[in-house]
Amino acid sequence: MKFSIIPEDGVIVIDGVGASTGDARVSSMVASDVHAIQYDDSRSIGHIEYKRDLYDKTPKGNEMIYELDTAKFKELHSKVIAEIEKEREGLDEQN
Repeated sequence: MKFSIIPEDGVIVIDGVGASTGDARVSSMVASDVHAIQYDDSRSIGHIEYKRDLYDKTPKGNEMIYELDTAKFKELHSKVIAEIEKEREGLDEQN
């Protein structure tokens, strides 16, 4: 599985299927200085992109990672997708 996680936007993308929480659930799962995480679970490799401060003379560079606990992201992704599907079903029933 390939993961893209963007905490500020509340987005988790797994194998091209995006789920946006629209709240702080995703950002609460990672450090506050993380801009994004890209991770390939099948290869156990990825990287963390850190937020950049325009005025920081020594910004933190991207960091390679070789392990990521993906279970919590998979679980939240599934919940959000289920919520979206439930909302769609409700809309379909109204029409």
